[in-house]
Amino acid sequence: MKMKKVRLVFVIVSVVLFEGCASTTYDLKVDPSKMTNNGQPFYILIKNNSPSNYLASNYETVYQDFTDDKVSQKLLVYPQKGVQTWQIKRANDRGMSFYFLFQNMPNSVNWKLYLTPYDQRDLSVTISRNDNIQRQP
Repeated sequence: MKMKKVRLVFVIVSVVLFEGCASTTYDLKVDPSKMTNNGQPFYILIKNNSPSNYLASNYETVYQDFTDDKVSQKLLVYPQKGVQTWQIKRANDRGMSFYFLFQNMPNSVNWKLYLTPYDQRDLSVTISRNDNIQRQP
């Protein structure tokens, strides 16, 4: 009798773990300062692509992709609302680029993030008053 219960618990745990691994989405949580982008809304563009395309991208090409609808997902962030969370669809075998489009072109490369297929799990990002993006562990 005890053996049947142990097997049942093992089966239930296995199913729960398998379903967690097979998830097709993950959460993106963005915590902007109220003064991010001078307090104005801004877009996050999400694009499935390779590391080389991510590295080669610049503000102008990403903006062009935005206007040509060449992105997987567009998120509109309202800094005054505080923390906001979205579900992001996983890219099965490709990486994902996250581009933060602020009113003013940033002076640094700190306006984009890249996730490999293995890194695509819940992600938290804080954005400072100076539009500085920081990925949280």
